[in-house]
Amino acid sequence: MPYVFFLLTFLALIALLIGLIKPSIVIRWGDREKKSRKKVLTWYGLSSLILFIGFIITIPELTPEQKAQRAEELMASAQAELENKNFDEAKDYLEDALSYVPELEGASSLMAEIEKLQADEKEKLKAEKKAKKQEEIQQLLKTANQLIEEKKYDDAKEKLEEALALDSNLKEATALLSQVEENKVLEKEQASAEKEAKSKEEAKKLTAKAEKLISEHKYDEAKKQLEKAQKVYAKDEDSQKLLSSIDELKSDYEKEIKEQAQASKKKKNKDKALALVKKAEEYIDEHNYAKALAKVEEALDLSPGLEEAKYWAQQIEVMEVAWENEQRNQEKAQQASKNTDYIQVDDPVYTELGLTFTNLKAKKESFLGYETTVITFQVTNQGEDPFEITNGAFMLKKNNGNSIWPVDGTISTDGGDFISVGIMPGDTVQVEEVYELPDETLAGYDLLLPLTNGESIYLYYFY
Repeated sequence: MPYVFFLLTFLALIALLIGLIKPSIVIRWGDREKKSRKKVLTWYGLSSLILFIGFIITIPELTPEQKAQRAEELMASAQAELENKNFDEAKDYLEDALSYVPELEGASSLMAEIEKLQADEKEKLKAEKKAKKQEEIQQLLKTANQLIEEKKYDDAKEKLEEALALDSNLKEATALLSQVEENKVLEKEQASAEKEAKSKEEAKKLTAKAEKLISEHKYDEAKKQLEKAQKVYAKDEDSQKLLSSIDELKSDYEKEIKEQAQASKKKKNKDKALALVKKAEEYIDEHNYAKALAKVEEALDLSPGLEEAKYWAQQIEVMEVAWENEQRNQEKAQQASKNTDYIQVDDPVYTELGLTFTNLKAKKESFLGYETTVITFQVTNQGEDPFEITNGAFMLKKNNGNSIWPVDGTISTDGGDFISVGIMPGDTVQVEEVYELPDETLAGYDLLLPLTNGESIYLYYFY
């Protein structure tokens, strides 16, 4: 009977599976809409459950002999597993055997043996595991020490943490871990110090290179090197100082170069100007005052502050006027007779001292048979400083070298007649000089004003 229920249960399960795939195959009755998986599950699922329960109920119970036989078989299996040291399987077989025959002979002692051997095996495994753990810890500590010696602190830390994961109370690992942390700090500080020293050295090299470039006046290139030095090591004082002053150094150098160029140009201009002044002096000697003035003006254009050119610029006009006056006086004198007793010169005579001589007159006078030559003229101070003159200061000099000094004379001002007077700027005085000539006429004589430096100022030449 149990086999019938088993077969029907099996067929019902097959029909259930087929119906879940295609319900119409197993449900042959009713409308198409009612042939659903839900119907299949209800009918065939419920049928399978009922048939399976019937199968269970109809299974016959074992006889005592069958139970004893089954228990013996299971105990034999337990013994075999025990010999193979499969203690859990042996215990399971033995417990199954006891479920058939609780008072199975030899089962209690076998169970005790199994439990004892199982406990021994556990202790052995525990000891082996502990030994293996210790071995692993020692290996990790050894490796960590080696890594510490190699300064591979992160790797050493990892090994020590693995060791502490195996034994959190491992003092050696804890101590080594502290050492690793200290060494890492020291290494970091040392690395930082080495890096700073290296940066400092590099900055010094860059600064030295910049100093060389500065000595070569390559300021822009030097500035780049100093900026690099500051980037490498910002605390470098030498590069800081140079960098802060490099623009000023460049500016000073450019200013110096410009000044040198200007000085060189100024010197060249001065040399050219001096050459022009020299040429002007040649024209002055030739009494070609127009060309002389042109050369002087050209010299002043090149070198405005040239004293020689400024001097001649002031004197040429005066000299030209004096020369023209002299020429006119010569013409007048040539027209007069050599025996003329009276000479008058109306044109003024200008001098480089700022003194102007006008209204020059010369005549002969006779008293009791005693003849003298009287020369009178006016002197105006057109300069900026006072000028002192005395009677007897004007000299006649003949072209043969003979000099005649006055025997008498007066200097007249609004305040009276004097033998010496200081002419203030803008003032005019009247001068009268009396000469005794060894010759009948003034022909061949120059009228001169001697100076204290040994030179004389030419005033007039008598023809």
